[in-house]
Amino acid sequence: MIKSMERTIETTDQRELWNRQGHIVEAQQFTPEFIEAIFEKAQHYKQILENGEFPERTYEHYSFFNMFYEESTRTRMSFDRAASLLGMTVAGTEAGAMFSSAAKGESLEDTITYLNTLHPHVIALRHPEDDSAIRAAHVSKVPIINAGSGKEQHPTQALLDLFTIADELGQTEGLNVVIGGDLAHGRTARSLAYLLSMYPGNSLYFVAPDSLQIGEDILAHLRSKSTSFSLGSSVDEVIGQADVVYWTRTQLERHDQDDLEIKGPDSIKQIVISPREVSAMQDHAILMHPLPRDSKNYEITPDVDKFKQAKYFTQGGNGLPVRMALLDRAISKSTQAG
Repeated sequence: MIKSMERTIETTDQRELWNRQGHIVEAQQFTPEFIEAIFEKAQHYKQILENGEFPERTYEHYSFFNMFYEESTRTRMSFDRAASLLGMTVAGTEAGAMFSSAAKGESLEDTITYLNTLHPHVIALRHPEDDSAIRAAHVSKVPIINAGSGKEQHPTQALLDLFTIADELGQTEGLNVVIGGDLAHGRTARSLAYLLSMYPGNSLYFVAPDSLQIGEDILAHLRSKSTSFSLGSSVDEVIGQADVVYWTRTQLERHDQDDLEIKGPDSIKQIVISPREVSAMQDHAILMHPLPRDSKNYEITPDVDKFKQAKYFTQGGNGLPVRMALLDRAISKSTQAG
């Protein structure tokens, strides 16, 4: 009991340190007050962009590095565009596992330490290992923003997801949220669950085959926050009561291939959202997906795009103003710490 308490205190202190230094490492470090401030700034940027205007180039003499060890379209391009709109110079690499010194055996810690000598002001990191952002934050003198770490965390995606919910529905509490797909390997679903647990009255319904169901660590967290949840494998039973349906693809790149061969393809058979399922949704409800969508084995069929509930492309677009707000916050925190 004492060891558990000491570990909790240590974790809390670590998250407070990350906040002071401007690091964005995991969704659990956010507070409702932090989220409100980010959303207010993001809404400001979104309005400017929708009016066809450009924000002031506040950070014209600042630099942004992206270090992506995994493929990305939305996260990388929205970060790069966000930095550019704020006036920052942008440098970095995609598929860094192949096209950086990692291919020669360099450790992540050495890479981040070296990048610091080039005097960037913010580094966005995407990496296949679960603890990568934590390790990077330990050695970096400038803010690290976790742009996706293994199957565990994607905090900036969770923020833009919650921003979309707030923007579309006008609330972040008292919601029935269905989260489905590959929940065992999907970092976006996990990170969103952390954020939804911060607000009272939310009920979460995890829909997935047993082999793809959400991890026990997330369920333990929800219990600690007194957040209502249930598990199931049928979307038909819950979709009619949902305010939000959040769907994900099968994360084949994170599955153990030997395990797949033993269990067979049926073990990861995806539940598909088609017009039949969307027609059962409430009129005000929204359908979300972090994208990309699998074009060979659709988890949301393309004919769903025409339904007004389909908000996944709007959701993706919200990544730009949210990440502009996050970069603004990271630099201001870093400046204060320095």
